Amino acid sequence: MYRMKVISDDQYARHRESVVLARKFYPWLKGGRKNARLEELQKETGCRINVPPLQAESEEVIVMGEKDKVNACIELLRNKCQYMEENFSNIQVENQTSST
Repeated sequence: MYRMKVISDDQYARHRESVVLARKFYPWLKGGRKNARLEELQKETGCRINVPPLQAESEEVIVMGEKDKVNACIELLRNKCQYMEENFSNIQVENQTSST
């Protein structure tokens, strides 16, 4: 009986979910070259978050950890992305190089 509980608890801790988030949010999720924001989010939620590179075809962000924490983390990511979508605008900057 004890062994079944240990296995059950282990499986609970290994929960894995994916959420589709637009690529435009990846720089925000990662937080620069050293992934500072990503590490902060992982500490805050207690989950491991795998954000694909910008060049990847998939827009699936993988979240792993305890089931309750994974669900809360996904909800947090969706809410933050929705907030940015509603409150920020896109700006395109064109860099012109001078030829001498």
